[in-house]
Amino acid sequence: MKNNVIYQWLAAGVIQTNKHHEAKVLAGVQAGRSDWRQFSQYFLLFAGVVALASGVIFFFAFNWDGMSRFTKFALIQGALLVSTLVYLRLAGRSLLRQALLLMVALLMGAWLALVGQTYQTGADPWQLFAIWSVLILPLVVVSRFEAMWVLFWLLVNVALLLYKEVHSSVFGLMFNEETWLYAVILLNAGFLTLFEALGQQRFNWQWLRLRWRWPAQLVAFGFLWLVLAVGMAALFDRQMNTALSVLVFLITSGGFIAYYRWLQLDVALLALWSLMMVVVTTALISKVLIDKIEDYGILLVIGLAVIGMSVFASKWLLSLKRVQEGGAGHE
Repeated sequence: MKNNVIYQWLAAGVIQTNKHHEAKVLAGVQAGRSDWRQFSQYFLLFAGVVALASGVIFFFAFNWDGMSRFTKFALIQGALLVSTLVYLRLAGRSLLRQALLLMVALLMGAWLALVGQTYQTGADPWQLFAIWSVLILPLVVVSRFEAMWVLFWLLVNVALLLYKEVHSSVFGLMFNEETWLYAVILLNAGFLTLFEALGQQRFNWQWLRLRWRWPAQLVAFGFLWLVLAVGMAALFDRQMNTALSVLVFLITSGGFIAYYRWLQLDVALLALWSLMMVVVTTALISKVLIDKIEDYGILLVIGLAVIGMSVFASKWLLSLKRVQEGGAGHE
């Protein structure tokens, strides 16, 4: 059942008033007690897995000088072996099985770091994260698990950012700071497109489809921060190509609102987009007025502008919320 159908029934009075909450829970548009209980189990289980993997890593760091090389590798590879065997013994796509797969992926990173530290390979830090992301990619694809995809996304981004610190070129092409920023934006735009595609019900490859959209929403949140960085750089960073920065900002922010307004309505992400636009517009007004007028009254003008934009954004978002709920056909 589509979300707007249940709201249309509620608006039409087909569902009794005292049954509104129950109807929303049954339709899946509002969380019920079982949903919150499942979320709590989900959160606590994976928080425990991350804590356990972190404990293994910190154990090595604290006892590094007190353990032999054989002991270090025996412990980390033993933990990997036990996690893998238990994962293989479990059937289906249970929550515990997915948590164990995440444990294996995290321990792989610890094992790679141990190899690098023990044998002093001389590899740059970015290579650790790049190799780590490549090694877990088959697990990510097989798992169909949102947390694994998010881990892969984080590792690729960290690898690229660390690569930037030691190299100024990619395939012989020289990159400056501005170009690197655009490269990171392009990378995350690709991840956002991928995660949105994997979360769609109509996605053709069902064996790869994700159940939830929250990875795409998380990537979209990070993507908006990058777009905001471009917008602010266009205003205040004189080393940036202003015209190109403005063009990139308009394309990325315009594409973002076009997709999440008309193709995949998401009021939460549009609220973040609105906040970003308020920040950038306020910065633009401040730059223009403060450079030309030296008067404390400008602060009042800027404050009124912020209030006005916030009120307009709030009304727009509320109208979109009504559209999402099916209470209004158009804005």
